[in-house]
Parts: sequence; structure tokens; C-alpha cells
Amino acid sequence: MIKKINLIFLPFYFLKSYLSCFKTYPYLVMNPFYTTTIIIADDHAIYRNGLKTFLENQPDVNYRIVAEAANGAELLKKVELYNPDIVITDIGMPEMDGIESCKSIKKNYPLTVVIALTFHEEREFVLQMIYAGASAYVIKNNHPEDILRAIETVLKGIAYYSSTIGDKIVNNNKNKQINFSATEIKIIKLICTQSTNKEIAEAPQLHVRTIEDYREKIRGKMQVKNAVGIYMYAALHRIVKLTDVKF
Repeated sequence: MIKKINLIFLPFYFLKSYLSCFKTYPYLVMNPFYTTTIIIADDHAIYRNGLKTFLENQPDVNYRIVAEAANGAELLKKVELYNPDIVITDIGMPEMDGIESCKSIKKNYPLTVVIALTFHEEREFVLQMIYAGASAYVIKNNHPEDILRAIETVLKGIAYYSSTIGDKIVNNNKNKQINFSATEIKIIKLICTQSTNKEIAEAPQLHVRTIEDYREKIRGKMQVKNAVGIYMYAALHRIVKLTDVKF
């Protein structure tokens, strides 16, 4: 049966269809006519229900919880069924944890944004979720507004981490102003796409050994130890957009 559409609202239906076709441009999702679909995964039903009620009752935004999951395996089935815009997942869950389910989601549904919502503040958990492809890492103990900020931020294509998490990864330099040269910025962006030294050298036309010197200098300025630290720093300081980072 064909659903009848009031011609007065026809332009709005076209607009919503247009936005749905361009999910790769996250900032468009902030359009007031777009409903952001979300799946919540947590092994505690009371927490899932509370978060669902909280999100769906927010004024001036259109969040719809299309499904819930009690473990990672169930989450993957729900993602396949609903193809949501956002997945909010705990890490410690039975059958399959949030890290493994995040890897699978990003591999098979790269446009779905994953937000980790957990009690774990340990650095190793944060790094594993980043490697898995999570766009945000939020601590459950924080104020509920933190998850709202995370959703709003990732929909713009920008990484979000609770303040304590960001500080741990980038050694408390999140608010320190550091100046990078144009060449350094270009190299940072290429590092975030997992380009090799040889590939990076081809862009600014520099020697491979010079690129390694630049990498060391960039790590020194950021006070990070590896590529993950560079990813985190670049995302937190908005040198790169989240959509440009490849894990």
C-alpha cells in the first residue's frame, strides 16, 4: 500500500531523503528534520532504559532509540537489522565485549558512529576502543550532559573524549597551545590516514629519513609516544576531522 503524503510537506520529505543519502557528511545530520537513530548496548537493562528515556526526552533534538542489546553478539544483529547512525556501547559485556563488537561494526558499517560509554578509565581500554574505531569515549560516572556533548560532537565528524580521558592520552596538553608549521600539519594529517614514511615523503617532496625526523619532532611537541597519541592529539585539537582518521 502506497503511503499518501501531504503535498504541503513534500519539500521536507525530499530534504530528509537528501540528508539520508549524504550520511558521510556528518554536519548535515544536525538538520532539525533529521532523526538520529541510536542503538544502546549494555548488559544492565535498568541502565539501558534510563539512558533511552534520557535521550528521547531531550528538547530540540531528534534522537530515536531503535533497539537495545544486552551483549556484543546481540548488538551486531541489531546493527545489521537497523543500520543506525550511532551505537552507544559499554565495554564489559557477556558473549562479545564492546571492543570486538566495535571492530566488527566499523568493518561492516563504517558510517555508523560508535560511542563507548563505560566505567573503565584505564588507558589500555581507551586505546583499544580507539584502535577498534570508536569515535567517542565517555565515562559513566560523569554528568549526563557528557553523553549529549559526545553525540553532538561526533555528528559533526569530530572525536570526543571525556576530559579526564583526553588528558590521560595526551599527557595533560589538551589546553596547551602548540604551533605547528604548514609542513608539520600536512604530515600530521597524512599520519592520521596511516600513510607510510615513503607515502608521506611523496606529498611534501621530502626524504623518507626527513619524515621520520618530522615524526619525532611532532611527537615531541605533542608529548606523545606513538601514532595513537598523534591521532588523539590531532582529533582533540581539531587538526583533523574524525572522518579523516583511519585506524
